[in-house]
Amino acid sequence: MKILFFGGTGFLGKHLLPLLLKEGYDIKLFIRQADPEITDHRIQFIKWDAASPVFPAEFFKSDYGIINLAGENIGSKRWTSRQKNKILLSRVLVAEAISEVISRAALKPKFIIQASAVGYYGSQGDAQTDEYSEKGKGFLAEVVNSWEQALNPAKNKGLRIIYLRTAPVLGLHGGILPKLMLPFRLFFGGHPGNGRQWFPWIHVDDAVSAIMFLLKNENADGVYNLAAPEPVRNKEFAEFAAKAINRPCWFHIPSIILRAALPERADELLLTSQRVVPRRLTETGFEFRFTNINIALRDLLHKKK
Repeated sequence: MKILFFGGTGFLGKHLLPLLLKEGYDIKLFIRQADPEITDHRIQFIKWDAASPVFPAEFFKSDYGIINLAGENIGSKRWTSRQKNKILLSRVLVAEAISEVISRAALKPKFIIQASAVGYYGSQGDAQTDEYSEKGKGFLAEVVNSWEQALNPAKNKGLRIIYLRTAPVLGLHGGILPKLMLPFRLFFGGHPGNGRQWFPWIHVDDAVSAIMFLLKNENADGVYNLAAPEPVRNKEFAEFAAKAINRPCWFHIPSIILRAALPERADELLLTSQRVVPRRLTETGFEFRFTNINIALRDLLHKKK
């Protein structure tokens, strides 16, 4: 089967590509610019930019599926009005373009796997949230909602669409983990705020395995939380992170300072509390390798580089 892959040069995409190739899928990777880290000759690279969403029609023929993981990094820059618009449009424009081309294609895809995020639920304190929970409040909740709704035209055609509401993915050489570990390596490790916020997470190996599991399961459809079944409090995460690399965990930054230094981002990225569980994923039969944060961190941080 042919897979049209958007966002394959990102952290999660680079981990998913080898699994897809191993399974024998024919990968058409849509990119804005070449990535020197992706050199496999089996991948066909197609230059494409969401700012001018015009697709070569020949790719939307024969037996094919679509994976869309595209989206601007939410934490790399200050949330100016311009950056917030970029975060939104980098997600919505690609999804809308996919919906548009599918509406015109004579042959519809076997599936669409659409990236999403647990930001949909907003900050929920100690309340447990699953795929049946309502949308929360905040900028990220609105972004994720618009992101998912951008595929409504395709959804209304009865296509199999899987929405991956993904928690922070923990892995080496990218993603959030190296940023989280840097203060600990510099002996300034600790937790933000009071540390009681719930932190959802997923090991990168489980994340890509879950995507492959859902891709192959023809009955899988709708929203799935890509999150480990045991979220932890922020303070607990910090203690295990410090222990994994033999560093102290003594420093913490009060909420008032974080809010002053990082307006809006502090509440949505550092102080948010999301006790997210993967109810539908476990009900579907997926088995996690890493359910315990201590074991997951030790696996990642003790791997040979």
